[in-house]
Amino acid sequence: MDEIEVDAFLADAAETVQGKIYALGVGWNVIAAGQFPVRHASLAVAIVVHVPYLATNEPHRIELRLEDSDGHPVPLGDAPPGAEAPDGKIYRVGGDIEMGRPAGLPAGDEQLVPLTITLRGLEFPRPDHYRFVVSADGEDRKVLRIRVERLRR
Repeated sequence: MDEIEVDAFLADAAETVQGKIYALGVGWNVIAAGQFPVRHASLAVAIVVHVPYLATNEPHRIELRLEDSDGHPVPLGDAPPGAEAPDGKIYRVGGDIEMGRPAGLPAGDEQLVPLTITLRGLEFPRPDHYRFVVSADGEDRKVLRIRVERLRR
């Protein structure tokens, strides 16, 4: 199999250091709020990209987006000054990766690329089922579902 595979999870905080992901507050998928819209102070999406042996030495595009239950895009944040964003919002974040094939790598072995994306002040407009979607080379590879609900009293 020569397709990129992706694993991912949500965390309260995560960072990538020396090829490893360090995360805090893992294993949740619900946010409860008393009023809407609500801004979540900070959350991280931790991603591990599996680059197959035959997909090394070439660029791959990795992107993250957020959708509501109807599949409509939800902004991930405000666009930086000067960015082309008609409504001033960012709907996708990502970049290109390229893994070399080190000398001596056994044929068929994959390379791992750990990534973390921290989203601060992410606004959820209403209670709903949302989904973070991680794509690789334009194909959706991983979906992380998150439920945002009204706080029960």
